[in-house]
Amino acid sequence: MGGCVFKTAYTLYASTCIGRCVHNRCLHMFKRHYGQTAVHSRLTPFLFNDLLILPVPFLVNNYAYVVADLQANNFVFVDVGDADILKRLGVRPDAILTTHRHWDHSGGNKAMREAYPAIKIYGGEMDNVPDHTHAVRDGDVLTFGRLKFTAVWTPGHTRGHIVWRLHGDVFHTTDSVFTGDHLMLACCGAPFEGSVETMVTSLELMKTLPEDTWVWPGHEMGLGGLEMAAFVEPKNRAVLAKLVWVIRRREEMRCTCPSTIGEEKRYNPFLRTGEESLQTALGLRQQLSESILAEKPLMINALCFDWILQKNGDLLRLKKEIRAKEKKVNSDTNANTAALAPPATATAPPAATAPPAASATTAAAAPASTAPTAASAVTALLEEDLRIRRSVSRFSSDILLTREQHETLRAAETAASSAGKSRV
Repeated sequence: MGGCVFKTAYTLYASTCIGRCVHNRCLHMFKRHYGQTAVHSRLTPFLFNDLLILPVPFLVNNYAYVVADLQANNFVFVDVGDADILKRLGVRPDAILTTHRHWDHSGGNKAMREAYPAIKIYGGEMDNVPDHTHAVRDGDVLTFGRLKFTAVWTPGHTRGHIVWRLHGDVFHTTDSVFTGDHLMLACCGAPFEGSVETMVTSLELMKTLPEDTWVWPGHEMGLGGLEMAAFVEPKNRAVLAKLVWVIRRREEMRCTCPSTIGEEKRYNPFLRTGEESLQTALGLRQQLSESILAEKPLMINALCFDWILQKNGDLLRLKKEIRAKEKKVNSDTNANTAALAPPATATAPPAATAPPAASATTAAAAPASTAPTAASAVTALLEEDLRIRRSVSRFSSDILLTREQHETLRAAETAASSAGKSRV
């Protein structure tokens, strides 16, 4: 994927220590600009009986995950791109599972090994995950108490990308998949280290999972993914309904995961490349003969994948044009306002005031040096969420719809709901 310059830069980032330096620099700049505890979404724990899954937001849109058996006090971390927030849990993880070698998913492994020298860190054997201790192959099963994971090889984004399948039967719930950069809400990762055909084949593998399987992605991409899906297929009602839901979630800075495999099959265009309705919406099916459609389905699916990417490029250009026009309108408005404003009059400078004295109540109490349980660790992390919300408003997503358009959508939805009730 990409030209010579891109491939060279990608290799330096993904396969050398330069990538670690770049990642650490990104973490440093992010925390310096937004604050040490800034996050893009509020912490939202999901409980399935004794099973806890906690998406942990960091950087602009990444997620790490804490998976815990609250009864047995077993912890497993997934995709530790930044170790700091996970170390603040104060619990000793049984293991770390890494989906792939990119630094935003593995950059915290070194710090975790330094904090817990005996920890086991797993990654795909073809990916050479930074600071891993154990390599896994497709179908390998890992067990940590009642937490049972199966490694599913999904090449494309990287050649050794692993999706981790958590078996939920022991907790009387459905299975979960931690998909990293392979499958995300209404979108997928770019095929950096594989052909489009390889990526499509790996995505087809996800469609064989039970439809109620929970999908936990490595990035908060729901809003952008659904905007792209609506742009590609504007008559898909499943896309539009999910888009309205996601807009509400992101306005409240809440995560949009998990989705399910069944949902993704209805609105994720990258899982629907073989469907006639999507091919028609793209204008692809009209240009191909029935014989080609029947004889070369993988080639057609890969071509459909490429056309979706082209549509996404069109959407990004449209967003850029809209932002430029809005910026020009705002600039013209400000200029007109300044021209109409009365001339400023000289005023005496305000009297200097002493800075407020620090309050003793703002000092944080030192934590007790007792071994935390799963429940107490989760409680501590949720309490910390109250302190990190001050920075969360900085990360409202860059979306196509304006707030006024959001309100129009809501009004239309309310009117439709009222009309339906009146008919009943």
